[in-house]
Amino acid sequence: SALAKQFDDPKWAQQKDQAPSEWNPGQVREWSRKCNGNTKSLPKSVAQCLFDAKVDGAKLLSMEREELSHIGINRTGTLDLVMTAIKDLKRNHGNPASFIDHSPYCFQKILDHMRLTAMNQGPLFQMPSPPSIHDSQKENFQRTVDYYFPGELSSFIMCNPSFDSLVLSKPESAQILA
Repeated sequence: SALAKQFDDPKWAQQKDQAPSEWNPGQVREWSRKCNGNTKSLPKSVAQCLFDAKVDGAKLLSMEREELSHIGINRTGTLDLVMTAIKDLKRNHGNPASFIDHSPYCFQKILDHMRLTAMNQGPLFQMPSPPSIHDSQKENFQRTVDYYFPGELSSFIMCNPSFDSLVLSKPESAQILA
């Protein structure tokens, strides 16, 4: 489910890591030593050059080929590897994972509506009226419902029920809803 994926996503754990822009020169050195994600491993000399030049995270993220050459990283292949690694670092850490808002208000409204629906099951089933949502929360509520109840499932929360059935005709579907 979307909810399970949201809390089991590896990006969730990455969010609590310190942003690369806040790294000190020692952390930059460690990154360059470990850097072998989508690129080939960086030569050990790169880590030492970055550390000797006191390159912190903010500086690392803004460095171009010319600046890398000034601190002693001169070989074309090595420059390409470092630039690719910096680009990967920006891409992987530049935009932290964004998750749907965890509004307790929205979740409480959804749970209340689901409870009412479950309590009204039986021979005299009537779909409960739609949840009453404060104007300031309507957009957030719609987004939350669409995320956790995609497609037709959202109609049961938003109370726009419609059954497109392969078994029943439209009039039969309408009778079920009536």
